[in-house]
Amino acid sequence: MRRWLPVAAVLLAGGFFAVLLLLPPAARGRFGGGAAYLFAAYAQALAIAGLGVALAQAARHRRLAGILLFAAGVAAGLLAKDRVLAVLVAREGAFALTALIAPAACILAGLAVALPMLAPGIAALAGIGAGFLIALNDPTFGETRFAAGAAAAAFWLLLAPLAVLPWAGARAVRIGSRIVASWLVAIGLMLGAALLFERPPAPPPAALRAPADWGRMAGMQRRRRRLRLCR
Repeated sequence: MRRWLPVAAVLLAGGFFAVLLLLPPAARGRFGGGAAYLFAAYAQALAIAGLGVALAQAARHRRLAGILLFAAGVAAGLLAKDRVLAVLVAREGAFALTALIAPAACILAGLAVALPMLAPGIAALAGIGAGFLIALNDPTFGETRFAAGAAAAAFWLLLAPLAVLPWAGARAVRIGSRIVASWLVAIGLMLGAALLFERPPAPPPAALRAPADWGRMAGMQRRRRRLRLCR
């Protein structure tokens, strides 16, 4: 019976979040708005879920350390937002680097899935990044319910694989984790490249560009017609 308790808790929490997401935005409240933000930030949500897959494969002491370090990282990211922003704003172009936090988290989560012994350290980094992004996108300017909803959704994404994966076979988890690791790294690289790549303006098609001597050629055509008429 005790083995079913984590799964039941995860399912109940998942149902609660599903109901919140189905509500209209005005009816969610600030807690539901925070949860909706985290699920909508798909790169960040995928990174946290992938980190949960990594912790599910790690040893028990690493698993507990990873959860605690993630929690501490989220708190540190929330509290350090103003100081980090002050440093970023003081340097030209540095604020744009915040868009790379979620892709970098996906890449690190993929590495953690492939190498579970790295999961606790990566959990701390992912928690700091998640907390900073939650505080950065908080429209309430520090009202705690938005951050609490986003943090609760983040912990559900982290703990759900820990509760569900032990029921799967070891071989299925091993094969599935390799696929998840490659997908996370690929998603992180693609998102990061898309943010860094700037497409140059396309030149107009050649068919729409008149030749430089178009006017001179038209004048010659008119002179030839006049000569023919005189003859």
